[in-house]
Amino acid sequence: MLERKTVLGMAAMLLIGLLMTTPSLSEEQQRGQREQRGDRQGQRGQRRDRQGQRGQGGGQGQQGQRSQGRSDAERMQERLGATAAEWKVLGPRVMKVSELSRQLRGGGRGNQRGGSRGGRPDSQQNAPARQPSAIEVAQEQLRILLDNTSATPDQIKQRIAALRTARKQVQQQLVIAQKNLIQIVTVRQEAQLLMMGLLD
Repeated sequence: MLERKTVLGMAAMLLIGLLMTTPSLSEEQQRGQREQRGDRQGQRGQRRDRQGQRGQGGGQGQQGQRSQGRSDAERMQERLGATAAEWKVLGPRVMKVSELSRQLRGGGRGNQRGGSRGGRPDSQQNAPARQPSAIEVAQEQLRILLDNTSATPDQIKQRIAALRTARKQVQQQLVIAQKNLIQIVTVRQEAQLLMMGLLD
């Protein structure tokens, strides 16, 4: 009889122990499930971040390409804040001053085919070849003569005079072009042109 009571008591204790441990196991399972859900959400968030970054990078790249693809005239129009109708009148005068200013700075052989200075790519790389200016012709003739070690001082002086004459002529044309331009610009546009070095 005593043994039966002992067995029953042990069985009851085991049953109580199982009942007490079951909630703890359930809590651990719940924690594990919560952690798994958190990991999945974190991974989804990281994927969204990466996709967003790629999208932003692509947008910036497209903007950069559009910026590089614009012509000098389009960039000047935007900087001066001119409408399409205004630019029809303003544009030719601005580009005339820009071209004469470029010639007066020397231009150089690298720009005769619309290339860029310093080897940087620009929107004019594929532009058709243009006729060199009088200054560029005079510069090239003087450069060739200087490469000739047998050239006389008189010959060099003649080329120097030709270059100075060409520069003087372009300078006179630039003064007239600047006067024609300043007559039709606003004060804000005049300030922008001054900052761009197209007006004195």
